[in-house]
Amino acid sequence: MDLRQLESFVTVANLGGMSRAAVHLQMAQPSVSRQIALLEKELGQRLLERHGRGVQLTEAGRVLAGHARQMLEQSRRARDELQDLGARVAGRCVVGLPPRLALAHAPALVMAFRERFPGAAITVLEALSVSLRESLIAGHMDLALLFDPAPTPLLRY
Repeated sequence: MDLRQLESFVTVANLGGMSRAAVHLQMAQPSVSRQIALLEKELGQRLLERHGRGVQLTEAGRVLAGHARQMLEQSRRARDELQDLGARVAGRCVVGLPPRLALAHAPALVMAFRERFPGAAITVLEALSVSLRESLIAGHMDLALLFDPAPTPLLRY
């Protein structure tokens, strides 16, 4: 039993026919039928009752369909999680905030950052805008929210 067979089976079960499933899966209808036949042979059970207007699940088919849907969903989750691992942001971010903003927004900022970037660290520095600006220019922090900063070509606003 493999994921391709399960995907074919679940699609046939959902759509009620081999031809509709083949179109949905972008496969030839005989290929879909073959996947189902291999699955039935391996399990030693008839999974579908074929009739002129499509197919119906047997009792064994209903049992397998429930498990197969869960297995396919778990497979998708695993694939997504592994792809996310490769795209994870890591490192350190230093953010400067004036005292009033730090008091009101730092906890929510830190929580949101950690949730979005679990592999990265955040440090929030609290200081007056003049000090924060100097720290930014010196490269001691990555970003800051400043009140009425004096323009300088050394920073992006």
